[in-house]
Amino acid sequence: MLYDDHDVLIAAKTIFGEARNQSIIGQIAVMWVIRHRAERRYGGEVGSVAKACLAPLQFSCWNEGDPNRALLDRMGPEKLGQQISLVTGVLSGITADPTIGADHYFTVAAPIWAERWPPDWAATMGHTVDIGDHTFYNSQLKPA
Repeated sequence: MLYDDHDVLIAAKTIFGEARNQSIIGQIAVMWVIRHRAERRYGGEVGSVAKACLAPLQFSCWNEGDPNRALLDRMGPEKLGQQISLVTGVLSGITADPTIGADHYFTVAAPIWAERWPPDWAATMGHTVDIGDHTFYNSQLKPA
């Protein structure tokens, strides 16, 4: 997996925005989802991690109007030490994957904006694991 400082910063912000209330293993799991998407959708080249994080409607913390967005836009690396460490561990291959290849997840509790929960895509993928408040899926597996 190839990456640069921009990839690391965007991924760390994404983990903060999506999973700062989760355990370390929960944050690592979200980072593995990011890595799997970067590899599968963008070839794992430099810049693919940031592309995976910032793709429209993929990680809610980057959506326009999400309260996390304004916070993340102002955040520098000095506030993200723990997340940066988690990101580099996953991207360098040092940290094991607890998600069994997941490239999708959703929160267990339905967001207030959701008309239907779980999301429709969940029925098309294989469930891999539940960690904290998140349920993980692998798009390369068939549903059970």
